[in-house]
Amino acid sequence: MNVSERIKDLAPKSLRRLSRRIRADFKAAPNRHLSAQDVFAKVYAEGMWGGTPGVFFSGPGSNEEAARPYAEFVTQFMKDRDVNSVVDLGCGDFRVGSLIAASGVSYTGVDVVDLLIADNMRRYGSPSVRFQCTDITAGPLPDGDLCLVREVFQHLSNAQVSATLAKLSKYKYALITEVHPDDFQHYQINRDKPHGASSRLAHFSVLCLDKPPFNLTGAQLVLETSPPYFSAYAIYGQSFNLKTFLTSRT
Repeated sequence: MNVSERIKDLAPKSLRRLSRRIRADFKAAPNRHLSAQDVFAKVYAEGMWGGTPGVFFSGPGSNEEAARPYAEFVTQFMKDRDVNSVVDLGCGDFRVGSLIAASGVSYTGVDVVDLLIADNMRRYGSPSVRFQCTDITAGPLPDGDLCLVREVFQHLSNAQVSATLAKLSKYKYALITEVHPDDFQHYQINRDKPHGASSRLAHFSVLCLDKPPFNLTGAQLVLETSPPYFSAYAIYGQSFNLKTFLTSRT
């Protein structure tokens, strides 16, 4: 162990958390002046979420072992409620969406990266599977019965989350999935961050849509899973879960 590692190991956890938060904030700060398309195009181009260089990869959260419980839940949800069309906001590389589209439902995947959408259309497009390049925080959203927003808001600012939430009322149902630590002790609820590759937990923020500034009402927790992969979310041994909430139009 070198000197810097030794000093880091001896530093109080509170100081290490503060240092990590400051580094995350500093690294993400330039994104405030860039468009969502530019920021997330760079995320994919530079493989910030992993994968093979030159291949679109939306991160380990889209691996089948992590996505399968969610996809099975959504598929059963659609069957139980006679859902015929689904809109997947932040569809990414379609690994999660493909598990849902396999049910035969009319599927529209939406993402802000034009090259990603073009690649998805070329590889996966069909009469029942479509893709649309749209900034979900600023542009109009496609029509559908069910809207999916899985691990998307964690990469957006509070203003962008609010702008997107305001549009979800057009859907009969919306399922919103986000990462929550088991213990909120060291995290600030809805602490703002710039849009970008880093999650809210990297900034020691937890997204709680029922709290200010979002104040979403009526959302029901319908699914909770523990991702089967190591992640930087597990800060200092902190475990975390993916929680899916249902909102419905009354």
